Amino acid sequence: MKKFLLILAASLLLFGFVACRNNPMRDLMDGLDGLGDFITERVMDAIAESFIEYQEFGLIFNADNTTLYYNDEPVVFFEDRRGLSSTTFGNRNGRGLHVVAVRDDNGVLVGLESTVR
Repeated sequence: MKKFLLILAASLLLFGFVACRNNPMRDLMDGLDGLGDFITERVMDAIAESFIEYQEFGLIFNADNTTLYYNDEPVVFFEDRRGLSSTTFGNRNGRGLHVVAVRDDNGVLVGLESTVR
């Protein structure tokens, strides 16, 4: 029972500290929320950059809605296999295009193929 009361008291104290209007913990939490937005933005930028080589073939990543488009149509699956590495993208929001990168024997990107599923 003592352990329960101790945990309850510590929880109430912590809740009171966090709930205070002007406290450093709340400021820290608010700052971390902004950091999360910053990190999300950087991740979206990095994903968009990873799709730059496909733009000339009509494949574009829209970071605002995290959707990949091929010739202005939403893509639900994308794959580009290059030896031991690959780039894949999946979006489980319904039906749409499945797009696969086409490379020549030297690994040079020569186009994209799509099917509707």
